[in-house]
Amino acid sequence: MKLKEYAHKQKESGQVERIRDVWDRLAEQLEVHESLIRLWAYDQKPMPPKYAIPIERFTGGRVPRYEHCPEIYPREEYAA
Repeated sequence: MKLKEYAHKQKESGQVERIRDVWDRLAEQLEVHESLIRLWAYDQKPMPPKYAIPIERFTGGRVPRYEHCPEIYPREEYAA
């Protein structure tokens, strides 16, 4: 699943009150601005590969590294 979908599911499940809460928590974890997270999530700016694995960990594997950086992390190498 992509980062945007993850955030929407977090809100729908009641785990966060607002989608922005996901962006805020992730931004704090990655030490970047929340607006940058939104740009990545809505495909307005490419996610640098160095953030793919930390995001995968933050989401408990629900946003796998290959979703946002398939050129570096091909799906077939990490799907198993």
